Parts: sequence; structure tokens; C-alpha cells
Amino acid sequence: MSLPNKVLKRISPSSVLVCVKSCLLNSQCLSINFDRTLLVCELNAGEGDTATLVATTGVMHSKRSNWNANASDYGECATIKCSNGTTCLNISGIVKCIKKVPYCGEPVRIENSTISLPDSGQLGAMRSYTCRGRTISDSPMTSTCLSDGTWSIPVVRCRHIESCIDVQKCSSTDGEYWVYPSAVENKPVKIYCDGMSTTTPKEFLTMVNENKAFYAFKQQKNGVSRCSSVETRTWPASGTTTYQKVRINTKVCKYDFIL
Repeated sequence: MSLPNKVLKRISPSSVLVCVKSCLLNSQCLSINFDRTLLVCELNAGEGDTATLVATTGVMHSKRSNWNANASDYGECATIKCSNGTTCLNISGIVKCIKKVPYCGEPVRIENSTISLPDSGQLGAMRSYTCRGRTISDSPMTSTCLSDGTWSIPVVRCRHIESCIDVQKCSSTDGEYWVYPSAVENKPVKIYCDGMSTTTPKEFLTMVNENKAFYAFKQQKNGVSRCSSVETRTWPASGTTTYQKVRINTKVCKYDFIL
């Protein structure tokens, strides 16, 4: 069993004895989670009950109120009740309840991301977010434990890969890639990215079948130029252009021009 979302501090590696002692020395700690496999101790800011405890393989949960603290085992701090926000410490033989820097609990969750585990939830501790799946961030996402006991909220978010510029964060090779434009509700669209080694890569749709464009046929009759097409634009010669890709604007998902 474990109590999630109430973690004040993580200690690793640890033992049950060290975990219990650390809780006794922290006035905000009301229970512990201890992972027997990973040897990770978690100090909790709550006791937990049948509604909040979660069955977790290899993890034990114990309430501080159930312990029979013995001063000979844990020192005089085991029997001293410090006020909230202070911790009992034995400094040069003198036992005091001193004000400690705050501990932060669980930071805000960001959609499509995973969070690194910090060494502790003390003031200044930092957690980093990593975008997962088909998402990226425009800058590093971090959260810091603040003096009021809360985590800072990252400004940037994980967003879908929508263009070849986004793809460049993962690859610099021209080729076919899947993107998820917001213009089509982030549904997958397969595009060809051209110019990936430049600062202005371009998106193209690869046609399923070969496509052709015809130039008007130019004729000369009685010294007057006549074309077989209503197109007024003239060409140096008639002909056919075969193309397999069309330029696309992924922001609005509209065709632009022919390659």
C-alpha cells in the first residue's frame, strides 16, 4: 500500500529505520511509504485511509501515529512535538525545534509529459518535464520548489508536431514524416519534408498517382502567334510537366503550389 500525492520528501537509497527516523524528525510527516525493492523512502504529509491508500506492489505504508517511538532508539526528538513548519534537531547536545525550509508535495501534471523524480522536495529542488508520444516543447520545461511550499508552473506546454520545423527537433533528413496539424484536430497527416538541413524546410504532400500539367501548344500562322489554349500566357515551347508532390500549408491544410 502507498499514499500518493502527499509526498513531502523522497530519500534514496534508504532503509525502513532511516525512513522512520526521518519522519520522526519532520513535524510535517504523518506517514511513510517504503519501497522494499527500490529502497526508496517517501515522507507523507497525510496519514491516508481506505479511500486514499493505493495498492502498490512491494511498497509498505505506515502511519506515524501507530509507532511506539523510543527516545533511546531515535533520540530525544522522538518524544518532542514541534509546531507545524519546524523540525526537531539535536545541535551540539541541545534539542531544538527549528524552522526548516518548506517541502513541496507533488507538482502540477502537464498533459502529454512525464516528470523526473527529484532528490527531495526541499526549497530549490527542481523537476524536469519530458514530452512523450507525438509532442514536443519549444523550450525546456522545469518546475522549482518555491518558498511557499508549492511548485512553479512551467509556462510552455507539450504540443503536437505540426510542421517540418517541428520535425527538425528530431531529424535533419529529407523524407516522409507524420505530423499532427491543429487545422485537422491533430489527426495524423503524412508529409514530405524538403530542405531539412536549412532554416526554412517546406512541407509537401506526396501524390498517390502520377500527375501532369500541360503547356499550351504554340503555332505560327501568317506571322501571327496562335495558341490552341485560352490561356494567354505563352511558353517558349509546348510540353508536359509530371509531378508527384504538391506544396501544402500545414497551418491551414491548404494546397499552395505545385512542385
